[in-house]
Amino acid sequence: MAACHNRGTGRDACLQSCARRIERVVNAPAPATLEQLSACLDDCYTDTSLRKTDRETCKLTCEQIASLSGPGKR
Repeated sequence: MAACHNRGTGRDACLQSCARRIERVVNAPAPATLEQLSACLDDCYTDTSLRKTDRETCKLTCEQIASLSGPGKR
């Protein structure tokens, strides 16, 4: 998902494609978790005050928060 946020006009299509692929994963995260991850990553990319290393740390933090949410219920 992080790569999608750097795509400009193709961002939304990329995010939708990621969401469809993630749905097929065993123990996939809940849709709300994916939305939260996407919003967090968007914040990392839109914060112009972040240096490249800070942006990478921000992305890792987003991913860790999402992974702590655990899988969604099916």
